[in-house]
Amino acid sequence: MFESKIAFPWQPAYIKVIYRPSPTPGWRKPVHAGVVMMEKDRGREEIGKDG
Repeated sequence: MFESKIAFPWQPAYIKVIYRPSPTPGWRKPVHAGVVMMEKDRGREEIGKDG
């Protein structure tokens, strides 16, 4: 499993995407994407958003 964090400057959150290995080189399919809020917005997690 692979995990990547993508930061967005326009919102206080980052996208946590978990990938599974793909038979095609250089390409991975996201199997789960969740928006994880930072400390001050911890009460508003949104899980299951596609990135």
